[in-house]
Amino acid sequence: MATKKVSALTELTSPDGSEELLVNDGGTSKKVTIDNLLYDEAIDSDHYVDGSIDNAHLADDAVDSDELAAG
Repeated sequence: MATKKVSALTELTSPDGSEELLVNDGGTSKKVTIDNLLYDEAIDSDHYVDGSIDNAHLADDAVDSDELAAG
């Protein structure tokens, strides 16, 4: 395969998770799929920014009167 700059590559606009990405693991080149990189529960609440979760992404029973702020 010829050497190409990343900027010269065709953009992938609809990834399905099976695409392979290049990673450097302690000096060794390896590949990983998007699905394996972003496995279930890979992002937890520690990674959220305050105010980043809106009503559309809350379960109907996620918040009740005990969690609501007064005022």
